[in-house]
Parts: sequence; C-alpha cells; structure tokens
Amino acid sequence: FFVSTSHGLENVLAREVKSLPDVKDVKVGKAGVSFIGTTKSGLASLLWLRSGLKLMEKIGEGQSIQSKDDLYAFVGSVDWTQYLSPDQTFKCDATIGQHVQSDISHSHFTALTIKNAIVDQLRDRMGKRPDVNLEDPSLSLMLYLHRDKATLYRIWSGEQSLHKRHYRQEMTSPTSSSPIHKAALRESTAAALLLLTGLSPLLSSSDSTCPVIVDPMCGSGTFLIEAALIVCDTAPGLIRYRSRRDVPPLQWLDLEGDAPLLWKDLWKDAQQRDLRKPMVADVGRTGTWLLGNDVHPGAQSLVLNAASRAGVLPLIRLSTGDAATFRVSPSLVGQHRPLMVVTNPPWNQRLSEGAETSWSAL
Repeated sequence: FFVSTSHGLENVLAREVKSLPDVKDVKVGKAGVSFIGTTKSGLASLLWLRSGLKLMEKIGEGQSIQSKDDLYAFVGSVDWTQYLSPDQTFKCDATIGQHVQSDISHSHFTALTIKNAIVDQLRDRMGKRPDVNLEDPSLSLMLYLHRDKATLYRIWSGEQSLHKRHYRQEMTSPTSSSPIHKAALRESTAAALLLLTGLSPLLSSSDSTCPVIVDPMCGSGTFLIEAALIVCDTAPGLIRYRSRRDVPPLQWLDLEGDAPLLWKDLWKDAQQRDLRKPMVADVGRTGTWLLGNDVHPGAQSLVLNAASRAGVLPLIRLSTGDAATFRVSPSLVGQHRPLMVVTNPPWNQRLSEGAETSWSAL
C-alpha cells in the first residue's frame, strides 16, 4: 500500500499507519508512506487515518515501458476479470514522472491507452465491456510512469480524498448555501498539526487530562472540530461513510468475500471507541475545553454547522471579537488544564488585504 499526505507530514502519517492492524514494513517516502498490509489494514486505513489523503494498492509493475504498445501490453497482462465486471464502471488516471518517452508522456493520452487495454481484454473474454465513469466509478486506477517503469495502483479511497470528513456541507452538496471559509484549513493538515502537539484520545469521558484548546482566529473551526474528534477517539470514517456503498473496496469482486465482514467488525469497534456522546453528556460537569473566536461574525455560523454535523457542537464554545481582546474565562473551562493555543493566521496573499493587523492582535 501507499498512502499520500501533504509534504512535511509524512512522519505523523507513519505513526498513524503503525497503529493499524496487520501492518509491517512501514517506510516514509516523499509526500506519503508505504506499507505491507492485509485487506483489514486497508479498510482500517480508510476508517482511521486522519493525516492521509489517498490510499492506493499496487497491483502491477512493468519494466522497459518505452512506447504506447509496451504500455498497452503491460496493462493487458493484468487479469482484469478478477477486479472488474462488465456491469461495473472504472476510471484511470496517469501521472507522468521524469525521462518518459514522448510517445507516452502525455497524461491524457496515456490514460486512454490504459482504458483501451482494460476494455479490450474484458470485451474479448466476457463479450461486454465496462463503462468509464469520471465522477463515481466502481474502480479508480492510477498509473505512475517514471523513466521506463510503470506502476499500476487501484485506489482504495476512490475519488474522494481522505481529508474530506463530510462535516463541511459544501463537501457533500455542491449547491449548498453555506460556503466554505475562503482560507479554510484542510482537515487532514489540521489533524496532523494537532497530533504533532501530542494531542491524543482520552481513556474515558471522565478523564480530566484533556487540555483546554483555544483558537482565537478559528475561521470555519477546522482545528476545533479535528481536536474534538481526536480527543473523543472518533474515527474520521464514522463521519465520512454514510453507507457501505460509499466504501469502494466493498464493491470489488476479489474482496467481496472477506471485506464486508471485516468492515462490519472494524465499524463496530470504532463505534465502541467513539466518546462523542459521553463527552457531550459530561460537558455540563467538566466544563468546555474547546474555545473558538473570530472577528468575522459569519465565521460562527460555519463552525456551528460543521460542528453539528460532526457531532461535537456541545463541546465547543464560540465568541466573536478581536483576537487582541479575547480572554478565556475560568468559569467556562472547569477542571481542564493546561492551555493550548492553535490557530491558522492569515498568510500569503491575504496579508496584502490588510490582514497584518491580525498578527499584531494575535
């Protein structure tokens, strides 16, 4: 397997991967982590990884790929009847590395060669070909070409990046009237940065070791929500996947025997570990430990909507005002200690929009 992440977060991801079942030979690479694992490992990755983006399984490797004919022959050497039926759909993408022959150096036309090899084989063997679906395919494929070597992957995470938890309304509804904050932090990045601080799940809802986490420039609340999910030991997949049909490997021919039962067990275990409900029930006794503030009133509605969908809204207390005047009230935080401040101040082009003052406020 290979799971990608943002540059600089590879070691965080590696620690997550090592905690998964049946995993061995974990290696940190460029913008990702490779590992050897089982079907259970792959499904657990989809359910639990917070800092990952795309999970892929290598299903073929070809050498001396110098031309379109070489590529067609390599892809055609894979037995596609074990992965795909004519009644299913698929999508294939190509990523081109360095020193690739000009005949196969264009990603679009290279992807067409892959597609042709697959549909021709299935048509010859089964009398019918599968259709291509660019939006929601049964099987997503990716081929990486570098020099004369081709590596073919099937994508366990499908067309949806693992950073999308689906608590942001606009991620699930393109017509949503609740737009994403223009500088919203990617969920996986927020989670990885929080993991770097040492934030970890509580042992129980009565555990008083949870730190008070403050974001004085919270925007759409990504840090606050991801912190709640980490502390509550909530698997991101519990929010992301609404049904089994949303989990690509559960639709694959070669996994249809074991994968559904494994997923059922993993899902049940994740539900038992999830502390959101007991934490919400205890918030009146223990005090609030997630505090967010933003100078823009509109940000509060974004946080409220997203936190509600994530099931952590009662754990968060919000205020509107300048970061310079923001104060933490002891009456809010109860027994929780110590204090941690985490935020994503304006940067890059937003600094030219007058945002320098926010740094002084911070």
